[in-house]
Amino acid sequence: MVKVRDNPEPVSVNAGDNLKKLMAKDYVRPSKQSIFLPYFEELESEVDTNFDDIVNGMMAGFLTENTIEIEQYREMFQTHIRQFGLRMSREKFLNLVRLFYEVLIKEHQHHDMIRSACGAFVEMMNLVKPGTFGWRDLTLNWCPLYQLYNQVVHNKIKPDIALYCNQSINYFAMFYDPSEHQAIWEKLIQEISIGNQAQTEMFIGFCWMFLSTCGMTEEDIKKYAVNTWIKELWEMYLKAEMNTSWTAYCLDYILEMSMSAPGAFDLSPYYDVLYTKMIRGLNLTVREGKLEVGDGQENGSSAHLAALCAYTIGGPNSSLAHFQRLMRYISFNVHPLNFGDHTNQISCFLVYFMSSIKERLNTERLSWKKRNCSKEYYLKDSDIDEITESVTDLAIMLMFNDQNDYKLIKLLTTVNREYVAPKLLNHLYSSLTAVSEPHRLTTLIEAFTFFVYEIIRTPDAEYRTPRNIVYDSKWLIYMEEERKSWPTFHLGSEVPMVKTHKFTSLRAHAFYILEIFVNQINVNDVDRTKFVLKTLEILFSSFPLMDFSAAIKFHEEKMSNDDRLICLLSKRVPSLVEHTLEKLLEVITCLSVEAPNTSDSTGGVSLSLEYQKHGDDEMALTGGISSLVRVVFDRVDDKMRKRLFDRLLVYISTSEFTSYLATETLSMLISSAVWTCGKEFRRYAEFILKKLKLLLTEEVRTSKTPPSSVLFYFALSKSCFAATKTMILDNESFFFEIIEMSLNCANKTIYKCGTVGVATLLYGLLNITTDFPTKTEEDVFMKPFSEWNPIEFWAKCSHYKDTVVHWAIPAKVEIECVERIANKFLFPYIQKLMTEEQDRDTLRRITDHLDYIINNLPTLKHPTNVQWITDPYTPHCLPKASSSLGTSCVLEYELKSTNGENICEMVVSMVEHVIIQTKDPSALITLCSIANNCLGIVEKPTGDILSLLDPIMALLVDSTYSKIVRASQHCMDQIAFSKHIQIQSYHRCETRGANDFDARIMKCLLDLSLNDYLKVQKKASGYLKSNFSNVVQCRHLLIPRVVEVLTELAPNNKDRLAGAMDLTLKLYWFTSSNPNIRLVIWDAVLRIQVMDSVEICDLFESIRNEMKDVSTNPIYRLATRETHDERNKNIAEVARLLIKPSTHWTLFLTKEALKKQTDTWSDFEESSHSLRTKLVNNIFKNHIRNAKHHHTREKLARTMVYAAQREACDTQTIRLLLEQLVDEDYSSRKEARGTLAHWLKENKPKSVREDVKPPNRVDHGVKLESGIREDNLWLVYDSENLPNTEQKWNEMVFVEKEKGACRWPESISVVRKRSHGEPLESKNLSESDKMIIEFFSQSKFLSKLFNCRLIEKEDHETPNDQFCRILKYVIRNYPDTKIPLKLMTEHLKLLMKSKKKNEQLLAAEMFIGIVLGIKHRPFFELNEFWNDLNPRLDQFFNNLTAESGDAWGSAMFSVLKPTYDLRKVWWLIEAMINGARKATTANEFQLAFRIATIPFKRWRYGEITKRVNDIAWVKLQLALTDSLRYAISNVFYSSSKVCETSSNATLINVPSRFIPDSLDTTIQKMLDKIPKLKLVKDQMMIRSSLSDSALCSPAEKKRCRRSSDSEDSKSMTYFRALLETITQHYGSSTKSWSPILVKLLPKLMEYANEDDYDLSEETYRDVDITQNSALIIHDYMSVSWIGNEVLDEIVETLKKTFTFHSGSWRVRLAVIKFVQASVYSNIFPMSQKPRRDNIEKLLFCAIFDGEISVRKEAAKCLLLFIHCSYIQLSDKKIDELANILHSKTEPEVIAHGAAFALGAFVLAFPFSLPSEILKPLRILSSTSSNKAAVKQTMTETVREFRRQHRDDWEDTKKVLGDTLVFDIENATAPAYYS
Repeated sequence: MVKVRDNPEPVSVNAGDNLKKLMAKDYVRPSKQSIFLPYFEELESEVDTNFDDIVNGMMAGFLTENTIEIEQYREMFQTHIRQFGLRMSREKFLNLVRLFYEVLIKEHQHHDMIRSACGAFVEMMNLVKPGTFGWRDLTLNWCPLYQLYNQVVHNKIKPDIALYCNQSINYFAMFYDPSEHQAIWEKLIQEISIGNQAQTEMFIGFCWMFLSTCGMTEEDIKKYAVNTWIKELWEMYLKAEMNTSWTAYCLDYILEMSMSAPGAFDLSPYYDVLYTKMIRGLNLTVREGKLEVGDGQENGSSAHLAALCAYTIGGPNSSLAHFQRLMRYISFNVHPLNFGDHTNQISCFLVYFMSSIKERLNTERLSWKKRNCSKEYYLKDSDIDEITESVTDLAIMLMFNDQNDYKLIKLLTTVNREYVAPKLLNHLYSSLTAVSEPHRLTTLIEAFTFFVYEIIRTPDAEYRTPRNIVYDSKWLIYMEEERKSWPTFHLGSEVPMVKTHKFTSLRAHAFYILEIFVNQINVNDVDRTKFVLKTLEILFSSFPLMDFSAAIKFHEEKMSNDDRLICLLSKRVPSLVEHTLEKLLEVITCLSVEAPNTSDSTGGVSLSLEYQKHGDDEMALTGGISSLVRVVFDRVDDKMRKRLFDRLLVYISTSEFTSYLATETLSMLISSAVWTCGKEFRRYAEFILKKLKLLLTEEVRTSKTPPSSVLFYFALSKSCFAATKTMILDNESFFFEIIEMSLNCANKTIYKCGTVGVATLLYGLLNITTDFPTKTEEDVFMKPFSEWNPIEFWAKCSHYKDTVVHWAIPAKVEIECVERIANKFLFPYIQKLMTEEQDRDTLRRITDHLDYIINNLPTLKHPTNVQWITDPYTPHCLPKASSSLGTSCVLEYELKSTNGENICEMVVSMVEHVIIQTKDPSALITLCSIANNCLGIVEKPTGDILSLLDPIMALLVDSTYSKIVRASQHCMDQIAFSKHIQIQSYHRCETRGANDFDARIMKCLLDLSLNDYLKVQKKASGYLKSNFSNVVQCRHLLIPRVVEVLTELAPNNKDRLAGAMDLTLKLYWFTSSNPNIRLVIWDAVLRIQVMDSVEICDLFESIRNEMKDVSTNPIYRLATRETHDERNKNIAEVARLLIKPSTHWTLFLTKEALKKQTDTWSDFEESSHSLRTKLVNNIFKNHIRNAKHHHTREKLARTMVYAAQREACDTQTIRLLLEQLVDEDYSSRKEARGTLAHWLKENKPKSVREDVKPPNRVDHGVKLESGIREDNLWLVYDSENLPNTEQKWNEMVFVEKEKGACRWPESISVVRKRSHGEPLESKNLSESDKMIIEFFSQSKFLSKLFNCRLIEKEDHETPNDQFCRILKYVIRNYPDTKIPLKLMTEHLKLLMKSKKKNEQLLAAEMFIGIVLGIKHRPFFELNEFWNDLNPRLDQFFNNLTAESGDAWGSAMFSVLKPTYDLRKVWWLIEAMINGARKATTANEFQLAFRIATIPFKRWRYGEITKRVNDIAWVKLQLALTDSLRYAISNVFYSSSKVCETSSNATLINVPSRFIPDSLDTTIQKMLDKIPKLKLVKDQMMIRSSLSDSALCSPAEKKRCRRSSDSEDSKSMTYFRALLETITQHYGSSTKSWSPILVKLLPKLMEYANEDDYDLSEETYRDVDITQNSALIIHDYMSVSWIGNEVLDEIVETLKKTFTFHSGSWRVRLAVIKFVQASVYSNIFPMSQKPRRDNIEKLLFCAIFDGEISVRKEAAKCLLLFIHCSYIQLSDKKIDELANILHSKTEPEVIAHGAAFALGAFVLAFPFSLPSEILKPLRILSSTSSNKAAVKQTMTETVREFRRQHRDDWEDTKKVLGDTLVFDIENATAPAYYS
């Protein structure tokens, strides 16, 4: 307990001493902020006790399967470790890990137990630093968790708990023995196929769950991971070129290794790949924004790639050179002129990168536990310099992005301020003169707030080796002269030494920034001013605010030259401080007449308004002024403080405002000033009191609208209450007088001032707080300079272990003062309400007065004489999961009334009395708040203490650390106070169980929730909802009152009824799964009488809608219950190690107690079933088919019955469901369908399974050989070996899931063969089953059912899953019953004869249900069924309408899912193939449907796809419509996908009929069908091969005769199918290029025209070919990933295509466009010298092309590549181009190209001025030409150069020289730049 002090002296806490005590306990990772607290030792003991209690409760919960209370303890466990960290030994931590493991793997474990264990475990592991624990500390068996996760992923555990399991199971992976990695890997590739994208994603997900390198040494990783599975995953990553979503997992593995063991896997051979991925993931665009670089696959991996980039820099295989190139490549895209969607992506990437660099530097240099790898991989200082040099310019440009939060530039400043800060200062100073761009200065002022402290702070020698840097002082010299014209200048403040001094630090800039920012305070620009104020606050907090130039003579020997200059510059500080105050007072004066600029409020808002609302701008401005003044008055000396006070008093005495905003701002300013000095406070208080006595006449006192002058001075009187405890004690009579004057006034605003005064005084006297101003610094600053060196306090940051925090703890004299205040201004007002009747205004004032005081009273304590109550609805067996920390953090004093009564009890009695007496809604709302405050419960604290810090204080830290380790004393004090607040919040969030006092408050709030006034109801019910835990404990006392209101026979108050209904929703009583509550609440809701009110009807509808949220957890558990000891043997073994014996817990943790608790919960679970039956019977008896009920109420009753039972529906409910299936109301039918389908599914007979031993795998030497192999041929669909006889069928093993793709598992679980017995378990039919059979055996019922569904098909065309399930399970569940199947089949046959849309749609649904339902029937039934249905189905497909096509497509997919074993439906597949073969193109839609529904993309069904592929080839030649061509193209693409799934397979001994055509084969076949488009090796023959007029380029079509023969038409058809196939390939394939696509590239170039031109009838007819070719070439191919295996071939192809198409400029144009996109998208591998040389030659060939559009495009491409330094122009090349320009014999085309090339070089650097461009610029500006095009291009280039550099033209002129400047400026008129 925090004892009241005898004397009001501060308590000093040495954090270092407390830290030693904490660390001596050897906890895993405790939170350290508690070392600042004055009650540290008491807290330590209580925290440990609290944690032991929580763990004990968790143990009891897990051992007894107490699903309700374990959740409460789990939440408290998480809250505790968030707040206090991992306060446990390593042994205890590992035991908890093992406990959670045992809980998860326990057989038939309850899903709530799994969820609780996962939540607690993940929260615990999130706080562990990587590498702290591993398999050497604890080894776990992965197999049980694998079985659990397998069930979770395949939805075998209900409800779905995958969200909870994923992270926890991943964390367990670090505890597996690495030697098991091989077994895990083998298991995964046995169970999960690789090849198909969905399966591969699942495979990678499983790998992430069970394979981890965390906690392993480098040798372990090399031995067990790299050579086992890392390389295999990496190979998969490299092959995933596009359209994948799982690659981030692979990067995570590589990142994990790079962080902990960088030497385990050499990534340097793959840097080109990684950095190309990075650039493709930044959303960059080329060709003026037309194309996005990359296909989007890498966008989601940006953070992973950034971190990987950070951890591969440095060491023997550093990627630094690649990173520097990456920065060059993207620099053009980050300039403010080029902002776009990519900007934020780049910014995020760089923030991730720099955050990783900073974290890495912390672990390598600052952390006590260094990075665990060889030091050769540590970052060197040179690495840091090169990184920051590469990023800084980009970061500065990104600062001007509107959405930037300056994280990046702050990170850079932190990492390398010596390089970054001068650049930032240069931008700041230069922006002062950029009058035309004021936004630049605004942005920089805003940005400097976040890193100015880091700039002026002394560098940390621990962080990096100190450097002797001399900084450029040109700006300081300039500013020293410039400041002479500033308002802040005064004679004598000059420091001539600035002009000659060599600066070795940046500290001198603080004074100039300070002066600049003081002059920037402007009420007309709030956006800028609010950041100016923040920066000034930081600067004023960074050094003593005094002239300490005299300190030189005392400490000159210890001072450096920079130190002495700093002292000289400090003589400006007093003047700047005074000027700051003047500027702030000017702002307040302006606010009195007008609102600040950009504000939403009105400037002259009257003071007399009771409620004032500020916008964000006003709040920021007022708060900023207050905080700044607080710092100023705190850090000046006494002499300056007196001068400032004098100025304030003069201002106050001569000013008087009517504006609320100005007055409030002034009041807050004074509040921040007066608390620093008792003498000045007294002066101000006497001044205010004198004014008030003069103004407060009797007339004014009784007036509700007093003069504004009275309001003004009363508003200023609030400033007095911001006093220290000493001031309060010294001036008690003054405070009493002011408060009494205020509380005796009739005006609400004045009365509020008194209320605020009382609350502020009580809070200030009773609160435990850090003692501001900071005693340590204040005491020092008062000493003469001979005793202290001011330089040592410059931006001083102390380590937390060296910090001393001074606390102000209430003393006895302060407690006595508190009692006097309460006895005069608190308790009498409570008594007034208890004993006197008040008028409305007085009642409102008093209740507001009490509410404000009680809400701010820190010592409000709960009564101790309470009676504990129990909850009859739920059997609570354990103590409440409490957050109580005993008395450790509680002040020993309790404020009581004069008669010793507890204040809470007194207030609650008052509330109970008043709510009966008054009907005033305003007073009642206030009473709600008062009652709620008396509970004394607060929200659970957040774990992040930074969120509680003042934003400015959070910046006064040493940012080089990842967390706050070193900070200013101000910041440390606030951290300490914030931790105290957190401790208090934790202590009060969950403190006690249910008791009669809390019940009284709950009843008060409940009564108010049932009030007549809606706003009272909402406020009270809101408080009830926020105290849900208390409501749960007292609900048995609250529910009867609500039920009483709901069930009134003659309700006369609809408002109260509405409130009661609203409560059932807000407090979740209606949706509660507790049967006791349901029994009462549901019955009450159904008995509501009033239905004619719109509000009641709306609430009733809301209640119906809430039924959707009723728990869908299973009603009962299917597992058999073993004895307590048997079920919990393993858990109990670990629990014994974790349980901490205590007297309190002994009663709950004995073997007998645990057995009793288990039985209690078991009995409670069993009683739930009987109560559910009682509930259902009650609803049936009173509400189902009740003629007196409104139809909506009966609907709700039915919904309740369904929700209460679900899979446990009884016979009467089943009958109701069956009847409702054919009800007239659609919603009733829909609801019944869903419930019956669920019941049928959950009560289905299980299939009988058996294990089949697979054959031995034939090893062909390929590690991940996946797909079809000779040893898994027995699983494939084989038309030559179908189960087409009963004997074959009965012996056939059907394998539903794809097995054996890579490895064979030890056994395969399958439904047993028919020859071994029936596939389904035999089932004894229940009465419900018999009833279902009876209904579905009636033709009349089925006819009505199908007719109802037929009507619904008008609005619901998609097959309904629930309807299909009903048909499926009626057939499946009752195989011995033949009539339902027969009747359904007959109906299906009738529907299949129809051509009507609705009937065809219904037929699709029935087809799904019947086919899925008969799959377990014997062969003879299936054979008969399909032989009868297939002919009808074939005929039906001939009549299928387009409107029904989608529904039947879904139907065919449902019955032919690739995951099924399609040999079970071989009849259907064979019929579909035969039907497609026989179908003609007369009905192309029907043919397209047949073809589209049967190709499959899995290796098991290659034969089916190959057969369909053969049919498609036959049909293609006559395919005239797009739909048929699309279907055929889809077949071709499916064929290629089958090959892709077996791409790693050797295909040895695999018959060719199982191997369909690959993409290359398909394309080659198509090309063969187009004789004139065949690929030829001799490029010279290409043009002659294009004589086919139908395939000529558009320009040539004009010259060719129109051909009408069938051969041309077929060629066009094949060509369109070819384009569609390629389009589908790029849409979903993972492979971007193949050899045939490379060869086809030139052909596609001929048609890839993006421009609109000569749209004659001839060309318009084939415009789709042009568009699709352009789409493929430019949108897909040009930005796709290009692998090394085809890269050289593509470059060579581009070169030859350009060279040999001299007659077609459009082909050459397409080539150049392609080059720009493809090179930039793959720029790292393209940078190899031979490739780069070829590209350069190609571009220079294009720059001299005869067509101007080609030259222009080549110039754009050249500009981009020069900017990226991909291409560099040598002096020799420039001279050649210059000679061409100067030559008079060169053709105009060549000269024009030379001008373009030189122009590209000049314009490639729009934001810099490298010396290399001077020569080409001089050539362009000085060369004359008589060729118009050449002259125009040169002039435009010079003009554009001038425009690019207009912002810094003066500096540019100095570099260019007078002659060149003259030439440039004369190239165009000055108006061009205006």
